[in-house]
Amino acid sequence: MSAQQNPLLRNLRPKPGKTAEQKERDRENQVARREKRKEASDNIDIVDILLPADQRKYVMTFESLNHDGHFKDLLKSEANYKPFLIMNFRPCIFGLYIQWLLYQDLDVPMDLSFPMRSDSASRVKQLSSDLIPAPAPSNAGPAPPSYATFSNTNGLDDVTIAHLTDVSADTNLQAASLARKYIHAHFMGQFFRARGFQDAVVNEIVRRFRADGPPTKELVSEVYTLTDPGLGCVGLKKLLVDYHVWCVDQRGVSPAVEGFDVRFAADVAATMQRVRLGGDVVVDFSSLVKALLFSNGAPSTRRCRYHLHSEQELCFALLVDKEPADTTGKPVKGRNA
Repeated sequence: MSAQQNPLLRNLRPKPGKTAEQKERDRENQVARREKRKEASDNIDIVDILLPADQRKYVMTFESLNHDGHFKDLLKSEANYKPFLIMNFRPCIFGLYIQWLLYQDLDVPMDLSFPMRSDSASRVKQLSSDLIPAPAPSNAGPAPPSYATFSNTNGLDDVTIAHLTDVSADTNLQAASLARKYIHAHFMGQFFRARGFQDAVVNEIVRRFRADGPPTKELVSEVYTLTDPGLGCVGLKKLLVDYHVWCVDQRGVSPAVEGFDVRFAADVAATMQRVRLGGDVVVDFSSLVKALLFSNGAPSTRRCRYHLHSEQELCFALLVDKEPADTTGKPVKGRNA
């Protein structure tokens, strides 16, 4: 069979080389593509966030960082987007916020930081603004005394009242329980005016919660002291109130709250009164995620019960059951009983 008849043999024939004009056109196209990529890269504003105490840094785009109140204000005030200093938040806490900005998920904590290079370290000395103080824990010192528990659930990744209350590792948060890191992350989010992040942190507390004993005076005092005084019984405060009501209803805990923060006592009394009148429910903390997602077998907007957004605002930190798929993933409105 001749090469003319066989297409395989025909393909083996040497192809004519490109003309000088074609080569020049290819070169111009290659240069144009390179310039286009460079232009696209130059249009991406990069902001470095430095944590000098730990010699770590985060590299963020303008778009991803321009999300919540605090950093929006900083970006507006800085024409050249100089590095921002985070002086008192540790990477194991601040990194949760970065993870939320990038992935909108806190299920598995990730280290997204980089080592600070010598040039970054030298720039730290030149910066005297943007120093962000960490909220001081209201309780310092050893862990509180043990108390009667409902179970022996003490997994390191579980969220229990014992873990939430234990401040013994607050001076070395890397070694603290995940529950305690969530407490610090939640109030860091309050400082950044990042309510979506705060709601996401509460979701993780809800998802990992295990009933081990009633709320402690120390934990209640810390949450009520650090929470923005302009907020009512919402967020972590609402969660602790509901949990105390459940302990009274299901675990025989005394309804008396003597010695607790008076605001907590008032919120507990008001909630129990609404329950008696049928205007509220006792949330089942033995299966908390299911209790918030479903009401009589039907999907419920109760999933936003411990969020900070109003009933009219969309929820962008949607609580979902990670076992079966129970949601379309679309934002839902508001908080409900």
